[in-house]
Amino acid sequence: MIPAMAETHVLSALKDKYAELAGKLKACDDEASRLQAALANLDRTIRLFENDFSPAAIRPLVPRKPKLFQKGTVIRHALDAMREAGKPLSARDLAIMVLNRQGIQNPDNAAVEHLRRVLTVTLKRKLGDGDIAVTEHGVPRLWSIVGAANH
Repeated sequence: MIPAMAETHVLSALKDKYAELAGKLKACDDEASRLQAALANLDRTIRLFENDFSPAAIRPLVPRKPKLFQKGTVIRHALDAMREAGKPLSARDLAIMVLNRQGIQNPDNAAVEHLRRVLTVTLKRKLGDGDIAVTEHGVPRLWSIVGAANH
């Protein structure tokens, strides 16, 4: 059985997370209602010009998220962050530093994990150039710039 004190902390954290998700769902429901009303207005307006308008004939466009990094800039940001740190970094720590440099101070886990994967692939490619070094032992791997002062 879980001790009562630990159970209180766990329950409190779970309830906080529940409240956060419920709030996000409410905001999404509110946005969905607003969008449905806007679509109904557009439907009526289009029908003024085209009586037999069929909304089903229009394929929805899914908005794309704006790219955080332009092509080729992730590695430059990563190298700058590695120089700034002055010590070997895990890909996760490096991802957080790079996101912070982009003005994202408290990135969510999905963003960090996505950038961690991108950085791991990119850094592995850079290994062949001789500019990057990686520890082959231990988890997580630690990445550094060759010739940089490692503390």
